Amino acid sequence: MLKEFKGKGIDSFIDNDIERTKSIGPELIEAIRGSKIAIVLLSRNYASSSWCLNELMEIMNCREDLGQIVMTIFYDVDPTDVKKQTGDFGKAFKKTCKGAMIEKIATDVSNVLNNATPSRDFDAFIGMGVHIANLGLLLRLDLDEVRMVGIWGPSGIGKTSIARSMFNQISSSFQLSTIMVNIKGCYPNPCLDEYRAQLQLQNQMLSQIINQKDIKISHLGVAQERLKDKKVFLVLDDVDRLGQLVALANIEWFGRGSRIIIITEDLRVLNAYGINHIYKVDFPSIDEAIEIFCMYAFGQKQPYHGFALRGMSKYEWKITLPRLKTCLDGEIESILKFGYDVLCDEDKELFLYIACFFNSGPIYKLEELLKNYLDVGKGLRILAEKSLIHTLVGAGFVKMHDLLVQFGKEISRKQFNHGFGKCQILVDARDICEVLSDDTTDGRRIIGINLDLSQIEENFNISEKAVKKLSNLRFLNIYSSDLPHPDRLHTMQGLNCQYFRKLISLRWMHFQKTSLPSTFNSEFLVELTMHDSKLQKLWEGTKPLRNIKWMVLSNSKNLKELPDLSTATNLETLILENCSSLMELPSSIGKLSNLDYLCLGGCSSLLELPSFTKNVTGLVDLDLRGCSSLVEIPSSIGHAINLRILDLSKCSSLVGLPSFVGNAINLRNVYLKGCSNLVELPSSIVDLINLEKLDLSGCSSLVELPCIRNAVNLQMLDLSDCSSLVKLPSFVGNATKLEKLNLTNCSNLLELPSIDNATNLQELLLENCSRLMKLPSTLRNAINLQLINLKNCSNVVKIPAIENVTNLNLLDLSGCSSLVEIPPSIGTVTSLHKLYLNRCSSLVELPSSIGNITSLQELNLQDCSNLLALPFSIGNLHKLQELHLSFFFFVKQLHLSRCSKLEVLPININLESLKVLDLIFCTRLKIFPEISTNIVYLNLVGTTIEEVPLSIRSWPRLDIFCMSYFENLNEFPHALDIITCLHLSGDIQEVATWVKGISRLDQILLYGCKRLVSLPQLPDILSDLDTENCASLEKLDCSFHNSEIRLNFANCFKLNKEARDLIIQTSTSKYAILPGREVSSSFTYRAAGDSVTVKLNEGPLPTSLRFKVCVLIIYKGDEKAGDTNTKHGEFFIFYLQNGNIGYKYLDPLVTGHQYIFEVEAEVTSSEFDFYFAIGREEWKIVECGVCELCESLHVDGGCEVDREACGARKITGSLLFELVA
Repeated sequence: MLKEFKGKGIDSFIDNDIERTKSIGPELIEAIRGSKIAIVLLSRNYASSSWCLNELMEIMNCREDLGQIVMTIFYDVDPTDVKKQTGDFGKAFKKTCKGAMIEKIATDVSNVLNNATPSRDFDAFIGMGVHIANLGLLLRLDLDEVRMVGIWGPSGIGKTSIARSMFNQISSSFQLSTIMVNIKGCYPNPCLDEYRAQLQLQNQMLSQIINQKDIKISHLGVAQERLKDKKVFLVLDDVDRLGQLVALANIEWFGRGSRIIIITEDLRVLNAYGINHIYKVDFPSIDEAIEIFCMYAFGQKQPYHGFALRGMSKYEWKITLPRLKTCLDGEIESILKFGYDVLCDEDKELFLYIACFFNSGPIYKLEELLKNYLDVGKGLRILAEKSLIHTLVGAGFVKMHDLLVQFGKEISRKQFNHGFGKCQILVDARDICEVLSDDTTDGRRIIGINLDLSQIEENFNISEKAVKKLSNLRFLNIYSSDLPHPDRLHTMQGLNCQYFRKLISLRWMHFQKTSLPSTFNSEFLVELTMHDSKLQKLWEGTKPLRNIKWMVLSNSKNLKELPDLSTATNLETLILENCSSLMELPSSIGKLSNLDYLCLGGCSSLLELPSFTKNVTGLVDLDLRGCSSLVEIPSSIGHAINLRILDLSKCSSLVGLPSFVGNAINLRNVYLKGCSNLVELPSSIVDLINLEKLDLSGCSSLVELPCIRNAVNLQMLDLSDCSSLVKLPSFVGNATKLEKLNLTNCSNLLELPSIDNATNLQELLLENCSRLMKLPSTLRNAINLQLINLKNCSNVVKIPAIENVTNLNLLDLSGCSSLVEIPPSIGTVTSLHKLYLNRCSSLVELPSSIGNITSLQELNLQDCSNLLALPFSIGNLHKLQELHLSFFFFVKQLHLSRCSKLEVLPININLESLKVLDLIFCTRLKIFPEISTNIVYLNLVGTTIEEVPLSIRSWPRLDIFCMSYFENLNEFPHALDIITCLHLSGDIQEVATWVKGISRLDQILLYGCKRLVSLPQLPDILSDLDTENCASLEKLDCSFHNSEIRLNFANCFKLNKEARDLIIQTSTSKYAILPGREVSSSFTYRAAGDSVTVKLNEGPLPTSLRFKVCVLIIYKGDEKAGDTNTKHGEFFIFYLQNGNIGYKYLDPLVTGHQYIFEVEAEVTSSEFDFYFAIGREEWKIVECGVCELCESLHVDGGCEVDREACGARKITGSLLFELVA
C-alpha cells in the first residue's frame, strides 16, 4: 500500500518504527494531528492492543475537533464482527484480491486528498467574488428543499466559470456531484427520436454522478430510483432545449437539500420549465472590463503604458488604432456566432437591423419602421431571451453590446462581399464608396446604407448610374462620428435622393444642399432627420406625407421656411430646434391632430405661432425655449387640452400669456424662466388644477403672483431672481403638496407668509433676500422640511421656532448680519447635520441646547465677530463633521476662524471625532484647550497663543500644523518637530536661523513683511515659499532643493540680481512669480506678444525636449507694468505647441510680473512655435520667452547656443484662445 501511495504522490506516515509503550508519544500525536486523512487498518487482533486503541481514540478526537477525514480498512475481519464483536468470516475475506483492493484504497485516498485541496482555478477571474455571493443568495444552501437555479447570459460572458467556481467550493458537502458539459452538442438538432436522445442523456448523467461507466438504463424513471434519497449537486452546462431538462432535471428525482444549476443562453428554456430562481450574468462594468483586458493582454490588472505600441512611431499608432476599433478578434467572433446561428432567418435580419441602424434607439421607432417586414415585438423578445440584446426597463430603448454590434456589422460586410443574402445592409465605408462609384455593382439587393463620413479615407466620385441602381433602398443614414472633412461633404452632394423611391428612413447630418430635389419621393417616408444641414427649405410645393411620423431639422441655421404639411396627418414629432433663421411656420402645423411634440427651442427669429385648431388634441409637449423674438402666444393654445408641458424659458420679448391658457387643464409643467419682460400672469392660471411645476425664475419684471389656490397638486414653485417681487399670495401656505419653494435673490421681498399647511415642503430657499425682515413665527407643521437657506438675509433679526422640524438636515444662516440669537428650540432638531452661522456678526452667544444636536456634522462659525464664548455643551457634539475640503474625506472639522472676540474655548470638552481645528485669526485667543487627540489639521495662525502644550507630541494623526512665528518659538522643541506651516507677518525684520531646523516645515508664508530684508537658509523639504508684498526683501541667502517647490515673490521689487538669478535657475515642476517689466535675457527665444518661435540647431532631434518658459502678464486696464493689481485664486496659463494643448495652475495673478515654469514639448522639426493664453479676459500676455533646459541656463547671456541661428517672430494667439474657449 505504501508503494502505491508513493506512486500517486501521497506522503504517508506509519507508526511501525515507533517504540511501543502503554501510551502514545508526542511524535505520534503530532503526526496524527498534522495529517489530512487517517487510515485505520482494523485486523482480527486490533482490539487486543492498548496502543492501537489509544491511537484510535486520538484519531477520533481529531475528527471531531479538526474535521480530519477518517477512512477504515477492514483487514481479515468482517465489519459486522467489528460492530457486534461476534463471528469470524476470515475464509471469505481471504478469497479477495489483496493487490486490487490496496490499489483501490490508494486511489480513494488520492481522490480525497485532491478534493480536500482548495481550488484556486478562478482566482484570476475578475469579479468572481461578487458573482459567487449573488449566486449563493439564489441557491439558499441553508434550506432543506430541492432547488433549481438558472444561470443566464450571452455566450462567452463567464456563466460556466461561475458555476465551476461554485461547484469547487460547495460540492464536497453533497453526497453526489457532477458537471455535465456540452449538453447542446449531445442532443441532436433537429432531434428525430427525442425519447432516445433523452435516455442517452440520462445514462450519461447517472454514469458521471455515481462514477459507473458501464451503466445501462431502459426508461427515464431510473434516475429517480437511484437518486431519490441522495443529496445531489448537479450542474447542467449549455442547455438550449426543453427536452434536455426533461431528461436530466425532474425536481422529484433528487433527495432533500439537492441543488441543480442550469446554464443557458436562452431564457425561454428556464421559463418554460418553471425555474423561478435565475441569475443573470451582466456585462462587466467599465473598470472590470479594463481589468479583464489587462489580465489577458499583460498578465496583470493594470496596463503597461503603451505596451503593445512601445517603440513605434506616432504614425504607426494612428494606422493601428482604427484596426483595433473595427476588427473583431477571431476567437471572440466564433463565440458570438453560436448565439447568432441558432436564430431563424427573420430574427437574424432583425439582429442585423439593430446592429447596423437602431442600437440604443427607441423601440417604438424600430417597430414602426420595420412593421411591414418583420414581427418586431416577437423578434425583440427572442433576442432578449437569448441575451443578444437587452431593453432598458421603463425607457423603451433597445441596447446591444458593442461587441455584438461589431459582430453584426462584420456579418453585413461579409454578406455584401460574398454576394449572399437577399437583403443587404452596408456599413463599411469602403464598401459604400464602391457601390456609389462603381456602376457595375448590383445595388438592387441593398436595402440599407449606414455611412460614417469620417471613415472615408480618400475622395471618390459618385456615379449617378450606380445611384440609380439603389432602387430598393429603404434606410439611408449619413453621419459623422468626428468632424467631417469639407471634401467629403462636397462629394456627398452627388448623391441624388430622387432615385430612392422606397425610402422609409432618411437621416442625413451636414446635408450641404439648400433643398431636397423637387422630384424627391416622400410617399413611403416615415422618418426625416437632417441635423446641422444647410437647408433653406425642404422642397418646393406640397408632397404626399401620409406616412411620416418624425421630422427633425434641428441646427439647420439657414432654414427660412417649411413646406405645407397638411398631408402629414400622422406626424407625431416635429423638432426645429436652433433653426435661427426661421421666422414663420405654415398654418397647417396648427391642424395636425396627431402631433404630440413640437420643439421650436432656439428659433430666435420666430415672430409668431400659427393658430391651433380644436383638432390639436394630441399636443403634449410644446417647447419654445429661447424664442427671443416671440411677443405673444396665440389664445388658441387653449384648444390643446392635453398639453402637459409648456416651456417658454428665455422668451425675453414675451409680455404675457393669453387668458385661454387656463383651458389647457392638463398642464403639469410651465417653465417661464428668464422671461424678463413678463409683467403678470393671467388670472385664469387658477384653473390649472393639475399644475405640478411652475418656474418663474428670472422674471425680473414680475411684481406679483396671482392666487393659484386651485393648484392643489403644485410641487415646485421657483421664483428665484424675481427682483421686482414684493410679496407672495397667502395661497402658498395652503399648497399641501408643495415640496420646493425657491425665492433666492428676490431682493425686494419684504415678508414670507405663513406656510403652516405646506406639510410636504422639503426645501425653503431665501438666499440673498436682502430686504426680507419678517418670517412666519413658527414652522411647527413643516415636518418634512429638510433644508432652510437664509444666507445673506441681512435684515432678518429672528428666525422662526423650529421645534417640530424633525427632518431638517441643513440650516444656512450665514451672512445674517442682524441675527442676534438662535432659538433654544434648535436643540430639538436632532437630525440637523449642517449648521452655517458664519458672518453672523451680531450673534453674541449660542444656546446651550445646541449640545443636544448629536447628529451635527458641520458647524461653521467663521467671522462671528461678536461671539464671546461657546457653551460647554458643545462637548456633546461627538459626530461633528465637515465635508467640503478637497484633501479630506469625511473630515470632522470645527471652523472658528476670524472670531476676533473669542477669548476662551471650553477646557473640559473632548470632541473625540474632531479632526480639523481652524482657529486662524482668533486674535484674542491665548490658551489652547485639550479638545481632541485625533486632530489631523491644526491652524493657530493669527492667535496670541505662544505656548504649545507638550501633549501635542502624543497626537498620532497630526499631519498639518500651522503656527504663527514668535521669537521664543525655539523654546518649544517638541513643536519644532511637528510644525508644517509657519506664518510670519507684521514688523518682523529677520527670520531666525533656527527655522532651518524645523524638520517637517514645507510651507512658509511671509505676507507683507515690509521690513524684512533677507532670508536665511531654509529647510530642504520646503515646497511653498510665499513672500508676497515683502517690499524691502533684497537678499536670498539660501537655495531651493525641492523639485516641487512653488516660489511667490510678487511685489518684491527690491530683489537684487543674485536673488533673481537664483529664482530663475531653480528647477521646479510648479512655478515661480517674479516682478519685472520685461522677460529676462536668460531666455534664449523671446518675443513681444503671446507667441514665440523656437529654432533649434540642425542635426539629429530627440522626440521631445523640456523647456523653461517665462510669460509677462499685465492687467488690460493698466498698461503700465509694475502698478499693483492682484487677483488671488487659481487661474490657467494655456500653451499650444505642435497641436498639443497644456496648461499650468497659477496663483495669484499680478500685473507686471513674470511667471516662470517648465514644460515638455514634442519635437518634430528644428523650428516650431509656442502659443500662450491666459484664462482671464481682462488680462493679457505682453511678452514671452523660452529656453531649452537641455542646455546650461546662464543668467548673464542665455543658453549656450548659436545666437545667429535663433529667430523670433510674432504669431497671433487667436487660435489658442478659440481652442481654450
